Amino acid sequence: MRIVVPFGFYGSGNIGDEATLQGFAALLEWMGEGAQASVASRNPSHTARVEPAFGYFRTTGHDPRRWLAKLRADAHAMVGGTPIMDVLGDWPLCELTPLVQSVDRWKVPLGFIGIGTETLRSPQSVRIVRHEIVPRTRCWSVRSEHDRQRLIEYGAAPEAITVAADLAWLIAPSAAHFGRGQLR
Repeated sequence: MRIVVPFGFYGSGNIGDEATLQGFAALLEWMGEGAQASVASRNPSHTARVEPAFGYFRTTGHDPRRWLAKLRADAHAMVGGTPIMDVLGDWPLCELTPLVQSVDRWKVPLGFIGIGTETLRSPQSVRIVRHEIVPRTRCWSVRSEHDRQRLIEYGAAPEAITVAADLAWLIAPSAAHFGRGQLR
């Protein structure tokens, strides 16, 4: 299976985002079905060093890898982060919505994996999630029961939502001596 992860907030050096990439790689390896992923990144060379299991493409500008990944994909996935929120204004929904709508063109299933949600403040944000994102999403895995309840409030079918965990939790913890050595 070829998966494309088109929501490219990775590559900014955020340790939580990097841990999420590593957790997603661990999840795909654990599945053992030979899944391959192409991931959008703001800095593909950085993310390739952080997690070499994936192919990367630029989120903006002309990058033929992006179109090739989407053309060859069997599924799209939004992985990690908190994409269902509006506390920062219209971001991330303004970036996320066209990516979700694109599954109509690509004719592939869409899932959200290991995500968080927030209570939406704007009626317009609720409308976007309820009418644009939820109907196009086949399945969700979220970090908590609170995330699940919010998605149900926004119109997602309860049976389509699994409470799992933050993907960053799938990486092995560092030994205590590593942390102590860094603090000296």
